[in-house]
Amino acid sequence: MNQPSACLPEGRAIWFGPQTRSLCGVVHRPRLPGSGRGLVICPPIGYELWSSYATLRSLARDACDAGLTVLRFDYDGTGDSVGDHLDAHRVQAWLQSIDHACRHLVDAWGVHKLSLLGLRLGASLAATYAAQTQPAWLDELILWDPVVNGRRYVRGLQLMAAPDPGEPAAAHAGGTAAPASPRTEVGLPDAALGSEGDAGLTSVAGTVHSASTLADLAALNLLKLDAPTCKVLLLHRPERSDCATLAQHWTSAGARVEAHADGSIEKVIDRAAEEAELPTPMLELLRIRFAGSADGGAATPLVGVPPRELARLRRALADAELVERFVRIEPDGLHGVLCEAADRHDPDKLLVFLNAGLEHHVGPGRLWVEFSRALARPGLAALRVDFNGLGESPLRVPGRALRLYDLAHEVDIGNIVRFARQRGYRKVVLLGLCASAWIALHSAAAAGADAVAAINPQLYWRPGDPTPIALAQFRKPGAARREALGARWGLWSLLDFMGLRPHAARWLQRLRRNGVAILMLYAESDPGVIYLRTRMARGLARLTARMGVRCVEVPGLDHPMHRHALRPRALAVLRDFVESL
Repeated sequence: MNQPSACLPEGRAIWFGPQTRSLCGVVHRPRLPGSGRGLVICPPIGYELWSSYATLRSLARDACDAGLTVLRFDYDGTGDSVGDHLDAHRVQAWLQSIDHACRHLVDAWGVHKLSLLGLRLGASLAATYAAQTQPAWLDELILWDPVVNGRRYVRGLQLMAAPDPGEPAAAHAGGTAAPASPRTEVGLPDAALGSEGDAGLTSVAGTVHSASTLADLAALNLLKLDAPTCKVLLLHRPERSDCATLAQHWTSAGARVEAHADGSIEKVIDRAAEEAELPTPMLELLRIRFAGSADGGAATPLVGVPPRELARLRRALADAELVERFVRIEPDGLHGVLCEAADRHDPDKLLVFLNAGLEHHVGPGRLWVEFSRALARPGLAALRVDFNGLGESPLRVPGRALRLYDLAHEVDIGNIVRFARQRGYRKVVLLGLCASAWIALHSAAAAGADAVAAINPQLYWRPGDPTPIALAQFRKPGAARREALGARWGLWSLLDFMGLRPHAARWLQRLRRNGVAILMLYAESDPGVIYLRTRMARGLARLTARMGVRCVEVPGLDHPMHRHALRPRALAVLRDFVESL
């Protein structure tokens, strides 16, 4: 029989840090008064955060079960925290975020001995923070596959950087020149240093770094830090000779360093979020260590400062104040972040941002945070939400595997719409990307949603089809070629005329007849829009001309919308659709 968890069922989302620059965090606290020991988890930056999210959440629960009070958090300008990736002095702001997180556990939760755990760049920031501050309450540094040499790390980012076409002038009416700042026109943070097409910015999987940020990252070098005065646990891949060198260097300087080599980290950070696995051997090692560290400590009651449940975000680019608050959607306790304009909120329309793939609610490259805050400025409410088992939401059926195109999320969407109605919203718009766009279209009518904004839905997918990550592998061999030939010879138009239509055409027609407004927004030459053009050309023309379905293809946009310079185009289409409802 399974023993009940010593940790409360789910972490508690909080705002902490400066009132004018709130940081978002999740506290995991023991059911009983704790040992006075705490753990702050410093996540990686960029796509490694998305792929490691479930691992760090599992790690936090393990430490909490061992009696530690644990805080996971988003650095300034990342995740749900206030700020933007192009704000000045990013590395210094991230180090200050670590300080705020540590002090919050000490001041608000009765922690007097603290462990600081960092993964990848988060480990480097944790080590740098410890060397700069040497706080008396820091008992242990746990560095998991750290970036030892910042210059080498930056070179890797530059090699992986994706080209970005920028904002072509031809995209604007009449062929006139592009406006100086297309992002600010639609409410997105201004890329003050230029667009991603400029040499000053580096974009990797949706995370953008300025030239000054890259310079600060390149200056990080753990071998140049003073040896830590606290205990150090160094976890690294067997082939990481630089980590072995670091362990020897600090040991020779008198530090207490314990090193372990294990390759299971590759299951986390070297894979897409949908393919990442929990690194079981390393988690078990840490679980044993946490259990030992919590033994013998005096019980400490929770104290002090009540965590904030609401953050006010003053946007420098707009004379508007936004309010974000955490919500729980029952009966399954789905986690959401509700974003509204503080002084212009009208409970009329709610735009619900659904998980993209298996990534958590901030969206790919923090897209949902950008869009929700931009759309909330004129008074639209936006909800970033996690399906059950993803992000901060509990898993409805324990032990059930998570997968793309999971029809179990239809229940989640029904609960989300019901939550919106209870809060007084008269129109509910579901927004998803790829798999969640498909689920939104599939669930909208039954859930009672008023509209769906589907970004890159793959309407050829049917329940029972495989769901690999590569879009090209969704199709059965030869399917796309047969569809192209059928379109060339007019076969599909003939079948449509005879009433023999693909399931997607019938599905969209039913939605419109049920009064659900539909926007399908596609990246240029996306497999989903190619399917519509070939297999459903006649049906698509009927849906758009007679039934009011909107289908927009955005030139230059990529499937996960990582190209920041082109996001304003998509946001403008989305805003126009929502305002028309």
